[in-house]
Amino acid sequence: MARLRQVCRVQRHRCLALVLPLAVSGCAGIQDLKVEPAAACQADMVKVSWHASGTVMLAQIPLAPGQPDSCTDALAGEAVGESVPGAGTVERQVQTSTLFYLQAAGASGEPVHKCATVSVDQALPLSGVPECAGPRAFRTVLNVPATRWSAHASLGTVQNVNGVPISVQHGGRTVQLEPQEASTAFAAMDPTGDWQVESELSEGPACGLPDTLVPGSLSLQLNPHCGP
Repeated sequence: MARLRQVCRVQRHRCLALVLPLAVSGCAGIQDLKVEPAAACQADMVKVSWHASGTVMLAQIPLAPGQPDSCTDALAGEAVGESVPGAGTVERQVQTSTLFYLQAAGASGEPVHKCATVSVDQALPLSGVPECAGPRAFRTVLNVPATRWSAHASLGTVQNVNGVPISVQHGGRTVQLEPQEASTAFAAMDPTGDWQVESELSEGPACGLPDTLVPGSLSLQLNPHCGP
């Protein structure tokens, strides 16, 4: 009798092992969504890649000037998309800044969504968390991979969007920028690769000490030039 009960328990566990994956498969999820390049020119073809589970829909939503690119539940009602497989890559043409909206729905639970934005003929914002580079200095290194920048765009101006003066180094060139100042010093250079952004503490404790005044991030804005 004891052996019979043991066999029954084993068989029941086997059944659970078979049923559980079927139950989980009814859930929806989005593992990844990316668009390359993130900074594009008008009429560029961009590559949209995703990996999701459930019933998946992809929508392309052009953004009006000044319209925020927030990825909200409200987009579900206005997004007219197409059914796509759970994983894939497509090419889409963009004429203006565009938000790509991916939605995955399962047999149970609320649909989930994720968005990725392409900026057309607009600035590419970069931001990083600074680290101490000396008692009074702090810096961060921002990287622009080739896949983030349009092959049809050259580099226009570079702007300091921080509230503190910064030193910007890229491609063997170094420029000092005051808060909100833009410069053409890097114009026509290849924007891809590392951008080193550094600043100094003007007051307060040294970098790394309690109550130091190091900001939570250092930012830089790259403005592309599309066209001749």
